[in-house]
Amino acid sequence: MPVAGKLRLRDVTIVDTHTGKLTQSIDILMDKGRIVAITPSTATSKDSSIPSIVATGKLAVPGYNKMHVHVLDQGNAPALLAWMLAEGITGFRQMSGSLELLAERRNGTLPIGKNAPALLVMPGSLLTPFNSRSPEMVRAEIQQQKIQGANFIKVALVSPEVFFAAIAGAKSVGLPILGHLQEGVAPERASRLGFRSIEHLGPGDPIWIGCSSEQSALLEDAARHPPLKAPPIPIPAFIQRIVMARLHA
Repeated sequence: MPVAGKLRLRDVTIVDTHTGKLTQSIDILMDKGRIVAITPSTATSKDSSIPSIVATGKLAVPGYNKMHVHVLDQGNAPALLAWMLAEGITGFRQMSGSLELLAERRNGTLPIGKNAPALLVMPGSLLTPFNSRSPEMVRAEIQQQKIQGANFIKVALVSPEVFFAAIAGAKSVGLPILGHLQEGVAPERASRLGFRSIEHLGPGDPIWIGCSSEQSALLEDAARHPPLKAPPIPIPAFIQRIVMARLHA
């Protein structure tokens, strides 16, 4: 689709995604990739100088937001983002963040080309036992991520004690918190306390445990067997990346 000049979609059906209403026989005029006029096809003035695409039977819908992607930390991020845009995705939520990515966003150097959806939000570093071994440590990490410019907090693989401290800490700095539901944590309790969304339905056992009549006993047992225990000493960053990659493989 050319973006340098004008283009008209003729006889398209517009979808109102709020009500589900379909409005047929509509012409949409775009200029440099932006919609500048929407008129009934019967009322559109004819202008042969404007390229047109007959879209009878086709649907025009708003752009889609893709709310869980790990694209900016990929080596071919510009190509992947261009492909997303071609598929109708006009906004995305980056689910993996870091101190480096947040700095690149501040400096305008993220690997986002001209043909890309808009970056909606991005977290800081994932909360794990590496950077959040205790309630005090997780609160300090969240405060630091707020300063760094994170839009939300993402948590994974921490103990229930640290998990609940993270929810309170995120709330205290005005940031949403979401991510993986932790072993030993009931989903309804997490939701009531302010956990915004559960990504991947876990991972782990809490969702199916929540369907059991033995929920309390199973949650207690799960909390005693975390997938990743807090190391007693700080671990180099490259080892952290290797461990996390193997856990998510």
